[in-house]
Amino acid sequence: IFTTLLYTIKFEVVLYVMAARQIVQSCRALLNSGKMKEISLKVPWGDVKGFELGPVDAPPVLLLHGWLDNCYSFVPLLTHLPHNRRYIALDLPGHGHSSHKPIYAYNFLLS
Repeated sequence: IFTTLLYTIKFEVVLYVMAARQIVQSCRALLNSGKMKEISLKVPWGDVKGFELGPVDAPPVLLLHGWLDNCYSFVPLLTHLPHNRRYIALDLPGHGHSSHKPIYAYNFLLS
């Protein structure tokens, strides 16, 4: 059972690495083609980074990732979305290439 578990974990890690390589290759291809442009927005605590893809005059679609992720997780999805939109994907503060917010900037809700 232990050996089977190890093979299963190893297989999942290999699949994850393959998927990550595919995302990196897709990002490089889009950046090199000039279709995707990296963006940076100044905020009080630093920069919010991301990318935009699509015609500038097209209706914008804002793509926000989930917790512990980054904007480049949308790259595989972009090939399946309509090409007549402008996609803007941002890294949330503290994720991807965006600056971390200072510790005093976080709000906490206690019930």
